This record gives sequence, C-alpha cells and structure tokens, in this order.
Amino acid sequence: MKLFLIIVVFSVGQLFCQDKDRNSGPISANVFESVQERILKQTALSYSSSFKQKVPGRDDSLLAVDGQVWLVPDPADTIFGYRFHLKGSDEQGEFDYYYDGQNCYEIRHPQKQVLVFDPYQFPNDQHNPAKARVALLPVVSLLTDTDIKKSLLEGNPDQAMIDSGGIWKLEFRYPKDENGQITTRYLSVREKDSQIVADETHTVWGAIQFSAKRAIKDVLTNDPEIRNHVNISSSFSDYTTRYVPETVIDSTDDGFTGKTAPAFSYPSFGGKEIRLSDYRGKYVLLDFWESWCGICILAIPDMKRLHDQFGSKGLALIGIVTENKKEVDKIIRANELNHPTLFADESVLKEYDVRGRPLYVLIDPAGKIVKRFYGNHRRLTAVLESKLK
Repeated sequence: MKLFLIIVVFSVGQLFCQDKDRNSGPISANVFESVQERILKQTALSYSSSFKQKVPGRDDSLLAVDGQVWLVPDPADTIFGYRFHLKGSDEQGEFDYYYDGQNCYEIRHPQKQVLVFDPYQFPNDQHNPAKARVALLPVVSLLTDTDIKKSLLEGNPDQAMIDSGGIWKLEFRYPKDENGQITTRYLSVREKDSQIVADETHTVWGAIQFSAKRAIKDVLTNDPEIRNHVNISSSFSDYTTRYVPETVIDSTDDGFTGKTAPAFSYPSFGGKEIRLSDYRGKYVLLDFWESWCGICILAIPDMKRLHDQFGSKGLALIGIVTENKKEVDKIIRANELNHPTLFADESVLKEYDVRGRPLYVLIDPAGKIVKRFYGNHRRLTAVLESKLK
C-alpha cells in the first residue's frame, strides 16, 4: 500500500502582521550563519516537538502528533542524515519510531505491532514509505540541516525578518510551484542562542488553504545520554512484526559458498576464549549483530528459539559483535542469552565481508560455508530444517 502524505501548516500571517512595525527588514546573513554554526556543532540532539495540521473551516481536519526526539547526526547516511528515536503519540495511541542507519521501525504499542521498513528498497524521496509516515511529523528536519540557508532559499522566495522581543521571525514567501501551490514559511529563532523554536507553513492551493505548525522545546545538544536513547532496547517479543517490502532477503551468492570459513579466536562475554576450530564436526551459525541494529534486537527471541530447536540436533550458535561492549553486555544479561557472544575486532568483519547487520553465516561440520543470509532470518530457518533433521 502506498502512503502519500502532504505536510502543511497553520496560518500565522496575523502574528507577523502585528509585528511589522518592529524592526522589520530583509534577513541578515548573520542570522543564517549563526543558526548553521549551531547545527554544525551538534554531535547529538534531543528535543520535544508538537505538530498540528489544520484546514481552515473544517472541524474534522485537525491532525496532532506530539513526540520526543533523540538523534545522532550521520553525514554519510543518505536517507535521513542521522540515526534517531522518536517517542510519540497520535490518534492511534503511543508509538516509538527508530532508524538505525539500515532500517526503520514503527512500533505501535496499543496494537502490539512492529512495522519494519527497508528505506533503501524505495526511491529516496518524500514518497518513500519509511519517510511518509504520520508518526514522523514531529521531526524537524531543519534542526539538522547543515546547509540550512540553501534549503530555505531554494525556489528564490521573498524574504523578511522581524526582530521581536528576543525572537527573530523569518518569513519566506515562495512563488507558485508546478502544482499551483503558493507556500509561505515562517521560522522563529531564539536570538540569544540561534535555536529554532517554531517551524510553520501556510499553503494556498486554489480555494484550499492548508496550515500546520511544529513547536519545538526542551532542546538539548551534545549530551552523552542522548545516544543511550537512539537504539532499540527491547525485543518486543509479544508483538507481531511485518516487513516492508514483504520480500524476504534470501541468501547471498557472493563467492563464499563452499569456501573454508575464516578462522578466528575471541573472548566471549562469559570470559571464555572461543575458537571456530573448536566446533569442527558440528554445524555452526555465526550471528553478526550490534547493539544499534534494530532488527538484531527484534530477532533475539527468534534466535533463542532457533537455538533451542536445533541445538540438540548439533547446531552451535555464536554471536559476534565489535562495538559498544557495555551496552552489548546489558542486552545479553537482559535477554538471558545462553549461547556464546564474542567481542571481536574489525578484522573478522573484513574476513567475512560483513556489510550490514544482521549477517548470518552457516558453516557445515567440515568448516565450509553453506550460506550467508542478510536481514530477515526466515529462509535461514528453512535451510536449518533441511540440514539438521
């Protein structure tokens, strides 16, 4: 199902008109520079945001979504530009939305449902189903836009600025676009620290007016605690999970099948040194995961069941991580994982050509690689059933 979302904003023209006699003029270059300088210094960010959308004259048109956002910028990320967690509420109830750099997870608590999106399987535009979600309306993209001036001035809008009691009010009036829409955008920027505190848009399309507003508060930057909120911390074992797209990622035929699995020796979180060679004569399943990988965390209950199902038939399950040792230890203890998890260095990632998480590598009793699986592990279960009867 395709979901198309039009984001629109509440009229604030009257607010600006009331202030027109107070230091009105063009937007100073210093304002753009100070706002952008603040953004460039951010290594982590959290804030509360309240989104309201309204079509004037229609009482049933109000859409309200509130949320708390924690995010860590990632300049190399091409989908959002950051990894984040949004905890919010809308007319469907409370929810959490995560993006771990690989997948998006919309977790609806009243319905006990997890919706997993792979945004890289769709065009990277506003119609990407991982982006076009009502849940994401509290996210304010300008707060992380490292070239905010270019973004705001795209389309060559008329500009105005009002200095009103410690708040810079910036107005951008854009010409009619190809769809016939005329949009005016208003930003409120706190003068003392160049923090954006409101982002409002008013769009006119023929006789129809759309309006919406994002109010921003409780902004916190560069606090180390922010990173603790970004990753999924629960496996939601009693929730149903659906994937978008529904296609299951099958094993990858990348030249590894039939080759000898690279040897390794690493300490486990239980304190024992584990060598791959110790398991010769058994089927071995390597589970490459990390604490920041949402699908990895959601898969923990299934991996435990898989270990229980096939362990007695000769399968050895070995988890391998390379980052965030303290956080991984918490996850292992909280989920009572009874198979070994190794803390390795990055050389094993190169040896096994690990390009994403989770990666499952099945090795036969002779030490040869049977198959490699990225992502969803449902096909993996089928292969194990055929090998371990």
